[in-house]
Amino acid sequence: MWGIYLSESAANVFGNIYPAYMSYKAILSGRPEQHRQWLMFWIVSTCFTILEMFGDALVSWLPLYYEAKIACLVWLALPRFKGATTIYTNYVGPLLDTYEADIDGGLDAVRAKVGEKVGELRRGGVKVLREKAGEIAQLTGRMMAAAAEETRERAAAEGEGDDGDADDGSAESKRKDE
Repeated sequence: MWGIYLSESAANVFGNIYPAYMSYKAILSGRPEQHRQWLMFWIVSTCFTILEMFGDALVSWLPLYYEAKIACLVWLALPRFKGATTIYTNYVGPLLDTYEADIDGGLDAVRAKVGEKVGELRRGGVKVLREKAGEIAQLTGRMMAAAAEETRERAAAEGEGDDGDADDGSAESKRKDE
């Protein structure tokens, strides 16, 4: 049981933390070959993660599966081995080259569809706001009228409790004086 947790922690260190820090260092170095190496790593790592979603379910029961997974991540991540560069150059890069136009077309279609749906949601939201604005204004007006009425009633009730000699300047007080 502990082996799985330890393996997952090690996989995160070798598959995410170390490469992220080295990517940061590559950015600071300003050396294009380091940028290229870490970009290739992240592309291969993404492919590895996608395959892992299925692979974990199918073969994680095999003995030494997690150890092999960690060894693979170490091989991919460490510049000494250039595993990610090898995988990218021999497999992933050529595959992406072959299907680049199809992938771009699919992404363009998704972008267009998402933009269309966002536009529909925005238009629908504006329509609802317009429809409800009148209702909100009416409700606000009723609430303000009720609050004003309550204030007048409270003032009148306080006025009835007085002895009647005080002049509060109201029309009612002026009528009493006449």
